[in-house]
Amino acid sequence: MSAKLHPPMSQLMAIGFLKAQHRIYSGISPDVICDILHKVVKQFPGFCLPWYNITKDSNMMTVTVKNEEKSPITATSLNWEKLKEEYSEVPSQHVTPVEVQRYMQQLQFESAAQEKAAMKQGDPVNVICGLNIAQLYPVTTQQVSTLKSPLDILKLGKRKLDSLARAAQEGGAPVKRFSSPKTQHSKKENLSSLQNILMLKTVNEIQQGDLAICTSLLGGFMEQQEIDIPLVKSRRDRSKALSLSGRASVGVWALSSLDYSAIQPILARCHGNQLLVKIENYVKAIFTQKAMVSEANDNQYAAKLQFIVQGMEKTVTCNTQYISYSLERQLSELCEDRNIDTHFPLDRLVGQWGKLFEDNILSLVAISHRSLIARWLKWALMVHHLREELARYTAVGVVGLVNSGKSRLVNTLFGIKVSSL
Repeated sequence: MSAKLHPPMSQLMAIGFLKAQHRIYSGISPDVICDILHKVVKQFPGFCLPWYNITKDSNMMTVTVKNEEKSPITATSLNWEKLKEEYSEVPSQHVTPVEVQRYMQQLQFESAAQEKAAMKQGDPVNVICGLNIAQLYPVTTQQVSTLKSPLDILKLGKRKLDSLARAAQEGGAPVKRFSSPKTQHSKKENLSSLQNILMLKTVNEIQQGDLAICTSLLGGFMEQQEIDIPLVKSRRDRSKALSLSGRASVGVWALSSLDYSAIQPILARCHGNQLLVKIENYVKAIFTQKAMVSEANDNQYAAKLQFIVQGMEKTVTCNTQYISYSLERQLSELCEDRNIDTHFPLDRLVGQWGKLFEDNILSLVAISHRSLIARWLKWALMVHHLREELARYTAVGVVGLVNSGKSRLVNTLFGIKVSSL
């Protein structure tokens, strides 16, 4: 609101506004609202959800579904205990200011109006708006914004931590001369403990404050729920990619055993001009519960990684414990073969899409969605690069008796030749 930013309409922007309204009105995750609405759709086959209303009081939340005439059809009520039991969700007691609610309503209305006008004219609706997160976060302190730059937050936090660390090393405040050695040692320990507490408090404030808002906005890009990715029939005939007479939907995992040549006949049999691939929950579709080491919290991210890797290479393997990391490594190796790295420009990636992914499933992705997948790809490469950089600061110690095979173990696992002094 402070930036007075009116982003251009896009499919994901419209979905984002709607989910934000869910959060504002209900105080719970929009995914819970979506699940309730999906259950309603199952009760009324063939019914779409043009209108619904969310109300709540101190004990209960009610989702009322309405028809096109805005007449109530059915209502689902859940008390707070039931929400916690079914969805592990504790409603937020924070009340969103009225002006924020009105602002969100205005944006949602503008977005819906633009989408309706575009569809009426037969124009394709962009899947992403194309604006960078830097529109909200200033790169320098000179730019006026209510949101603090994450770089400035980290720099100021580092200075404060350095100051506390120096104070801890110097022993804090001077100790009075008449104190006994035992008393002096005790006071130094207390001061050192106090400095540690202040340092921990500073780190928590950085994490849970302004930086948490930034990471939530950034992370939300890769944590989006189900997304339809259209595959066109032919790379040459792209003009009809979004002119549909019917849709054929398959799960992305149905493509796991198929290559480029096998996909073409499937597309040819579609009634429309594209095949919609649903990017859904990766873990539940691939692994059984017994195979899972633990419940992953990055399923949506893993699904996007799997889609990109599967689109570039037929055979994909995955570690059941470190799903995202193992997929990132495969993606990094595949991109290295194509000279794609973290510095590869997005416009160049989209512009050379057909050449870079020739004879791969990714080459059939509709032009409207290539910029989105390009950003997924760049995001994954940057995250993987960050993981590898952090791993450089990791030390592994191997302890054992003399001639027990320590050097051989290190050489076998890491390819490092150990020398004895």
